[in-house]
Amino acid sequence: MAKQKLIDKIEKPIRDLIKILRENGFNTFCSCGHLPHPYIQMEWYEDIEVTKLYGLLIENKYKNFLIRATWDSSLNKRVLEISFCYITQPVVNLDSIKEKQ
Repeated sequence: MAKQKLIDKIEKPIRDLIKILRENGFNTFCSCGHLPHPYIQMEWYEDIEVTKLYGLLIENKYKNFLIRATWDSSLNKRVLEISFCYITQPVVNLDSIKEKQ
């Protein structure tokens, strides 16, 4: 039950993706669901895991994303970040950046 309460504290636009990432072994620790550029930060992973991360995003129909390595000066370490871009029109939540089935 406590786990469900923790996930409920995550902003709704990115909650489902955080759940998918954590269920697949990606330790997320920072996120923002606000437009126009929501993002999720997680621990640094080697190339093979980044490939798995990319596949996971594609498999779950996410698009218009960028995976990048960045330096977090507050943590004093390298982290991975997924950010989403909206080029043509603003959207209300991440559901609109998923491909329609």
